[in-house]
Amino acid sequence: MVNNPSEKQLNKNGDRRGMSSGSRKNLDSGRKRGNGKPNGIPITSAIRELIDKPCDERWLHVEDKGKGITWRQAIAKSILSSAVAGKPGIISELLDRLEGKVTQPIVGELEVRDTRELTDEQLTVIAAANIVKNNALGGSSRTLKKTPGS
Repeated sequence: MVNNPSEKQLNKNGDRRGMSSGSRKNLDSGRKRGNGKPNGIPITSAIRELIDKPCDERWLHVEDKGKGITWRQAIAKSILSSAVAGKPGIISELLDRLEGKVTQPIVGELEVRDTRELTDEQLTVIAAANIVKNNALGGSSRTLKKTPGS
């Protein structure tokens, strides 16, 4: 094969699958097989190991350089700066973490009645409605049976 730049190299199957630098085969080359984690280390373990160590100076703002700020402090300062800058997503996430998520009220009226006050006809209608609802949701197809004396 001539080393002509305009000529495309082909794989053993005669096509270009897996030849680009972004192909799955080339992206997976630094990973251990089986667990899908780079070098077999879970990302959370790596973060926990580094979070309280001094932050690399190149990532810090000018006023923070030389102060020995940890990664945790740098991240916190970045989050707070973004919130102060008015980024709504950051503000919402920060408030949810600090104050807890706001619970959504359940709105509606509920009439509670003693079943002994209902007539047989009312109970039959309620039971039939529940059977229809269960059938629609894939529940059992039991039918309502009358008992002797009803």
